[in-house]
Amino acid sequence: MGLWPKIWAKTYWDFLYLVCKKHGSVVASKDPAISDGDKTQMKDDTRTFLKSFPGLLLCPFCIPKTRVWMAQEENQPPIDETEDTNAMFKWAVKFHNAMKANKHKPDYTLEESEKYFHDEFFEGKKLSEMIKHERELRHYQGKIDALEAKVRQAEAGGFVFTKTPEEEKKAEDAPKEQPSKEDDKKEEKSKNTFKIVGAIVAVLVLIVIVLFFVF
Repeated sequence: MGLWPKIWAKTYWDFLYLVCKKHGSVVASKDPAISDGDKTQMKDDTRTFLKSFPGLLLCPFCIPKTRVWMAQEENQPPIDETEDTNAMFKWAVKFHNAMKANKHKPDYTLEESEKYFHDEFFEGKKLSEMIKHERELRHYQGKIDALEAKVRQAEAGGFVFTKTPEEEKKAEDAPKEQPSKEDDKKEEKSKNTFKIVGAIVAVLVLIVIVLFFVF
């Protein structure tokens, strides 16, 4: 599948810049809230993304060109850089300049790219705020995963939260349990007891009335 780069190139480069900016904000962060595990995961995710990036391009001529450039030793992305938060973003600018179609057009400078990135995506918002919101989302997702685990554990133990339509129909079609003779006797005995108690109460009321009129 091939499409004219002007249709898709901006979207691809924008996303690459976003990934590289986020990478530096996590991996080189001094924020104690960002754990070593978060940083390791970010490195792994970035490596996977960049390894796949050339093959995801929609221009068949761009794919080999991109792979050749990325394979060169001097063009390796500084994924493990932990001091400069902007190292990956600088690499993205270098990558963009190397791949641009119009070689007569001046290279993008770091300052121009920073301004574009800032104006295009954040309008003054700090990337650190976005990272914070992402951590909060992961926190709530962790709670959801824990609840789902409890549900699975309960279901494994035989607890049924809801019945399927098939189970509901099966329950309706199941033969109703008929009362036994023993149950009939108990019910009849209860009725007789109630009648006797009622008769006694009626007699007592009658006696009270008679005594009231006699005395």
